[in-house]
Parts: sequence; C-alpha cells; structure tokens
Amino acid sequence: MNIKKTTLADGRQGITIFAEPDIISEMVALCKQRNIPVEESPEVSQETLESLTKTAKQISAIEKVKAIADELKNKKAEETQSPKQIIKNILKGKK
Repeated sequence: MNIKKTTLADGRQGITIFAEPDIISEMVALCKQRNIPVEESPEVSQETLESLTKTAKQISAIEKVKAIADELKNKKAEETQSPKQIIKNILKGKK
C-alpha cells in the first residue's frame, strides 16, 4: 500500500492511495461509516497525476487514513489465521 498527501495546482489537497482493490473498497466503506468524505475515481488522468505534489500540511488526515489502513491490516491478519491458531485462541478464551 502506498499513501501520498497531494495538492492539486488549484490548491485543493487530498490523499492518493494505491493498494489492492479489496483494501481500497474496505477503506472507502470505513471512511463513509466515520463520515470522512470520500470520492472514488476509477481512473486518474496523466494530467492529474502530473499536477500532484507532496506536502506535509495536513498530517492529521494522513494519520487518520494510516490508522484505518492499520485497522484493516489487523482485521485481515485475524481473518487469515490458521485453523490451528483459531483453536488455540478459543482455548485461551480469545475470539
């Protein structure tokens, strides 16, 4: 996964995320659940990509997205536990 803070030539700022489609879909759903505005675009023109620049003015926005990404990563790790690990967790009293 690659997350970049971006600024368009007209001054608007945003975050561009490059990841597997299932991760992006889950991130969009989580953002919407938390009332974080999300706009999905199936394609990004070369002109738009060329106009993006890196800035560090909105670190909190990046941190929110990274927190969601970490949450998804942890969720995915829990979902992909082996049957043996699941049994061990049940015996230990974990879900």
